[in-house]
Amino acid sequence: TNREIQGVSEVLTALPNDDGSYTFTVRQVRQALEITVTSGVGNAEVSASDVWSHGGKLYVRTANPTPIYIYTLAGQFYRQQAVDAGETVIDLPQGFYIVVMDGKRWKVAAP
Repeated sequence: TNREIQGVSEVLTALPNDDGSYTFTVRQVRQALEITVTSGVGNAEVSASDVWSHGGKLYVRTANPTPIYIYTLAGQFYRQQAVDAGETVIDLPQGFYIVVMDGKRWKVAAP
């Protein structure tokens, strides 16, 4: 923000929520407040395939049915699974993994 509270420039900190959203706390609001949220991602290329993890689950999004291969960070094969077009959710035990799909690799963590 561009305001000061008791002579100190205010800094808003994003606190992540379990659902992937963020919470910001604005202190000492005594007048009309307009909040604009912008992202530094503008015009990012969107891939038809994506892989990410959250809450001990692996999420796979793909436009076409395809096999995925999951390896430990040590390079040991963990599992192979065919995924359908759309979004697939797979439970993962705690650890770090490399997911291979369509010749691309993603690193993911399961807490």
